[in-house]
Amino acid sequence: MTVIAVSGFGSIGRRHAEVFSGLPGVQVVVHDPVSFAESTAYPVVSRLDELDGHRPDGLVLASPDEHHLSGARWAAERHLPVLVEKPLADTVGHAQQLVDATADRSPVLVGYVLRHAAVFRAAAAGIAEGLIGTPVSAHADLGAYETLVVARNRFAEPKPDRLFVDYSHEWDYLSWFLGPLTPIAAHARTVACVREHTEQPNVVDALLRSGDVGVSVHLDYLRHPGRRVCTVIGSDATMTVDVSGELTIRSEETGEVHTASYAEPRNAMFARQAKHFLDIVRHGAVPQVTAEDGLAALRVADVLTRLSRS
Repeated sequence: MTVIAVSGFGSIGRRHAEVFSGLPGVQVVVHDPVSFAESTAYPVVSRLDELDGHRPDGLVLASPDEHHLSGARWAAERHLPVLVEKPLADTVGHAQQLVDATADRSPVLVGYVLRHAAVFRAAAAGIAEGLIGTPVSAHADLGAYETLVVARNRFAEPKPDRLFVDYSHEWDYLSWFLGPLTPIAAHARTVACVREHTEQPNVVDALLRSGDVGVSVHLDYLRHPGRRVCTVIGSDATMTVDVSGELTIRSEETGEVHTASYAEPRNAMFARQAKHFLDIVRHGAVPQVTAEDGLAALRVADVLTRLSRS
């Protein structure tokens, strides 16, 4: 039996607990300092040290960002593999300390779960195999008001510039598709919204590059239902990947359009990520999304945040 400890029992911690407990040969134990009004199906401890009594084989850090570093250090002292939710930490400095603390002690998988989504995997493979020729431009578009509604405890306290790091998924998968990103400019603003929830800012537009590839990104906490689409223009074809599962490639030579569906239940990518983490725990597999990847994404978010203020 493999014991997976989940630290933090908000909306994402609950999802991790549900997914891991649904896999064969896995037992879940939860760490959360808050006493639960409702009962859970898992053993619960209020302090990390109390997890020792359950002898965990791996640790999932779904706690608030500011607790990721201390949780990773706790795991590193015990040489436990760690699955840490994005962002890697609350600051770039703490993220670097996390990388240093776990190096050669605890393998770290960062929870950029889109890397485990079938449609994003197909897109990354297609770009790498040259299906669109040489990439020349990319645009990512995200509308994420739904997050403000469903996140448990995430938005209880006002915190500016959250949009840059909450959706550092975009900085990660664009780097995966194209290579390391260099931020150039960012514009952020808060737009009046008729809905109950709001964030400041709730609209972000960013300009970046990856080598010679120009990249533009739009993020907002306005649109509901949500939208997540990325278009990559190549010398031979244009590819559009939609989180709904649709992948479209249009040939520049013939104009012919090929569409493939990779639609799957939302939990499928989380289950794929969980199985990969179990391979790390049980067999020493190499993490597909490393702590260094998480640090790189957080650095992009940090630079864009500062650019938006200048």
